[in-house]
Amino acid sequence: LASQIVNDHQKLNRQLQQISSKQSNHSGNTQSPTVPQQLCDIADRACENAMQMTKEMFDNYDGQDFNMAFLGQQAVAHTMMIAELKAIESTGPEALQPFASQAVSKQQKHLEKVKRLAEKLEKDGQSRS
Repeated sequence: LASQIVNDHQKLNRQLQQISSKQSNHSGNTQSPTVPQQLCDIADRACENAMQMTKEMFDNYDGQDFNMAFLGQQAVAHTMMIAELKAIESTGPEALQPFASQAVSKQQKHLEKVKRLAEKLEKDGQSRS
C-alpha cells in the first residue's frame, strides 16, 4: 500500500509540476497572482512540521501498533487532501480543476484501500487475542 501511494503521488506531483510550468511560461511569473509568497512559505513550513511530527509519532510504535498508526494517519491525510482537492475542483483556478478531479478519484481509491486494510488488520489482531 505504501509503495502504491508513493508511486501514485509522485505521478500526480509530476502532473502538477507540468501544469505549474505551463502557467509560469504563459505568465512569465512563477508565483500565482492570487497567492502571496509568504503564504506559500507558510504552507511549505507547515508541511515540513507535519512530516517531522508524524515521524516522531511513528517512532513510538512498532509491529501491529505501527501498522494501525500508519493507516490512521493515512486515513486522516487522504481525507484532508480530498477536501482540499474538492475545493480546488469547485472554486480553484480553471487550469487546476481537471487535475483536481483526477486526483480526487485517486485519493478516494487510496482512502478505501487504507480503510479495508485497517479493518483486515483489526480483525486479524482480534482473532489472535
